[in-house]
Amino acid sequence: MPTTTTHPKKKDKKSKKRNVFGRALLSGYVPIPKGQEVTIDTAIEAVEAVSKRSIKKPYKCKVLDSVTYLVVRRKNVVDTGKPWKLRVPYLEIYRYFIFARDPCLVVLVIPEKTSGYLAYLMLTMETPAQASAICDAIQK
Repeated sequence: MPTTTTHPKKKDKKSKKRNVFGRALLSGYVPIPKGQEVTIDTAIEAVEAVSKRSIKKPYKCKVLDSVTYLVVRRKNVVDTGKPWKLRVPYLEIYRYFIFARDPCLVVLVIPEKTSGYLAYLMLTMETPAQASAICDAIQK
């Protein structure tokens, strides 16, 4: 009569703690000119203004949280082997704004990779609770 013993299963990969904030529309990316002060008024102007470098068509994306990064992963990327992903460390997010007239819109002030200046990144979340969850994660 064979006996079977149960062995604990081994995990090959460590599971990273990731929190999915939800789906969003990446509705704009506007560079901040050198020397311009970052205030709520300039953020409102950036949301309302149309820039040449801002995104013409909003992209559907998923917003994730790793331990120290905010990850924005775009879906349905055409002509690339890898999906487009933006990883911003929480310590590099200069400021964030949520407006009362549109509580689903989150405006992040992040460093621009090419020039080193700052830029506004506009995410439109599905619910106001998802937008506030992003801000809570940045504050931690």
